[in-house]
Amino acid sequence: WVFSSGGALPAEAAQSLQQRLGQWPTEILGSSETGGIAWRQGEQHWQAFDGVELSQNNEGALRISSPYLPPGHVEQTADAVLIGDDGRFELLGRLDRIVKLEEKRVSLPLIEQALTTHEWVNEARLGVVQENRASLGALLVLSDAGLLALRNQGRRALTEALRQHLRPHCETIALPRRWRLLRQMPLNAQGKLAQMDVQNLLMASRPRQPQVLDQQTVDGELHLQLMVPPDLAFFSGHFPKAPVLPGVVQVEWAISLGQRLLNLPTDFAGMEVLKFQQLVRPGDRLKLTLRFDAARSKLHFAFHNSENAPCSSGRIVLEGDHA
Repeated sequence: WVFSSGGALPAEAAQSLQQRLGQWPTEILGSSETGGIAWRQGEQHWQAFDGVELSQNNEGALRISSPYLPPGHVEQTADAVLIGDDGRFELLGRLDRIVKLEEKRVSLPLIEQALTTHEWVNEARLGVVQENRASLGALLVLSDAGLLALRNQGRRALTEALRQHLRPHCETIALPRRWRLLRQMPLNAQGKLAQMDVQNLLMASRPRQPQVLDQQTVDGELHLQLMVPPDLAFFSGHFPKAPVLPGVVQVEWAISLGQRLLNLPTDFAGMEVLKFQQLVRPGDRLKLTLRFDAARSKLHFAFHNSENAPCSSGRIVLEGDHA
């Protein structure tokens, strides 16, 4: 027997165990406050343990009375459930993850699960975007196949394909209108992403700077390891079906990162021996080398990709006060 205790296992994890071990794990639903509540195997709905009585409040959230609770105490949870005639129940998600759009109740976890069945999506989190009218937005961690689709087809084609994939799973009002494409979810120290953080990320502008993964100074040169965000704002329109990082942005990154991390003059005065060799695409990892020649007031920069092939290089002439 294999037991899993606490919250519900992700469907793919339970199925993987079944395929490897030849049996479904027995999942135990409960918490330190309530003790054991119910159990299930595979795709069955949850069955309450003997002595555990279940009910719902007016919003459909689960209420529990149990021998593991103080006599007469009824524990109110924030988990929405659907209780069948046989007493078994289905978890619909936390109430803060069930939203109303134009008077229709929408379960965010169900749409997230549908998104992750697409080969382009590893993880998905949804939230409500409050603009002229409320709509859904999606944070996506793309799979390798998804990143390849973004590179070869462009952002619009990718998001439209995902909307079409969702159509059998939800009403039109629940199709996400805003998308943010990530390489990983920005989890907190507890390994969680609060719903408020999801909302904030959806409302924020698309990134305009690379993610700095590492930095070292060696023999007067600054070496930076960078990741190009898949959803970088500068990819829009350059080009719609094959996003490429504009060369002018690479120069701007060299200046802005140099001014942030080195003591550089603040005014741009020109460029020399500028070269662009390899394309930079969404999700690429880059190495940026910066060296400032103080005597000539020139910033030498060079971008290389993960295969150490040169992407761009040049010298930037700077004048004025130091940053």
